[in-house]
Amino acid sequence: MAAWMQQPIAFPPIISEEIKDGPIIVSAVIAGHKVRRVYVDSGSATEIMYQQCFQELALQTKAKLIRVSMPLVSFSGKIVQPIGQITLPTTMGEGSMVLTVNLTYLVVGARSVHNVILGRPGMCAFGIISSTIHGSLKFPTEAGIATLHSESTICVGEVRQSKIDVPHPNPLTEEWAVHPHFPEQKIAVGAQLLERIKKKLWKLLSNSLDVFAWQTSDMVGVPRCLAEHKLKVSHSVKPVAQRKRNMAPARNKAISEDVRKLLSAGIIREVRYQTWVSNPVMVTKKDKTWRMCVDFSDLNNACPKDCYPLPEIDLKIDSLSRFRLKCFLDAYKGYHQIQMALEDEDKTAFITNEGLFCYTKMPFG
Repeated sequence: MAAWMQQPIAFPPIISEEIKDGPIIVSAVIAGHKVRRVYVDSGSATEIMYQQCFQELALQTKAKLIRVSMPLVSFSGKIVQPIGQITLPTTMGEGSMVLTVNLTYLVVGARSVHNVILGRPGMCAFGIISSTIHGSLKFPTEAGIATLHSESTICVGEVRQSKIDVPHPNPLTEEWAVHPHFPEQKIAVGAQLLERIKKKLWKLLSNSLDVFAWQTSDMVGVPRCLAEHKLKVSHSVKPVAQRKRNMAPARNKAISEDVRKLLSAGIIREVRYQTWVSNPVMVTKKDKTWRMCVDFSDLNNACPKDCYPLPEIDLKIDSLSRFRLKCFLDAYKGYHQIQMALEDEDKTAFITNEGLFCYTKMPFG
């Protein structure tokens, strides 16, 4: 047994449950390129390099790719045909404690949050002993035993910063507070973007603050000459005035806050003696806040159905696959931009503890 194996391996103390559950993700230098998000997976029978990482290699390096016919089989039984395999020098470690080993990677034409998977063959070649419970790994070098800590965690008890630019519970995204006056209004940006792209994106967003609606009053709406929402209510249907429903105190408070915001923005107005009256319905959003919707089921039943089919969401997502960058818009908890037809505003009335209100712009939700 080698001398280094005879010495006890001292891992840092266990600090939190979060470290126990997280994978070990480190960085390595592969063919002269600094590669982040290297997933150390003792359950993988081979080394995997994903296509987004392979494309970043130098042309003379990519020319070493060899076509293979050996398929990969996942735990679910799905068969994936690799693009090829390539043998590259891989260096791991920090400072003087580094080790370089030639590893053979199977290049897979698939997207992943990781760039490379270091499997059992690579771990044996480096002599790695890993501990997911501590979020660390160790391996021998000529200068001593090197220790690498997972970049996906921050350990308490030692001053060690994560190498992820902005720490966030979701490793796929980073949250940016772009507007200095609205720090609570954050946007989610893909953590896997290159640093130069992030800098350009930050500059673009910082110079375009006036384009976005940071508060409800910023939503000025679409001119009526361009778009207007009309209700084709059947004349044979009698108006329905729903009886007021009782709400829990927390929901009533949220309704009052929403009503004040919508009133100040001119999205609703107060009315009286309405024939069509609906009740608000409170829906919990993913961020645990309330969204106020209105039960327009009676009004919808009095309107003719639109036979135009909605697009299949799967097809819409597939149509974006050829683009490198994608943007998802959060329309400030509601999209109140299209004005209601003047003759149909009263039909959108809803009842609250503060009184009766109707929409001057197309209701959302």
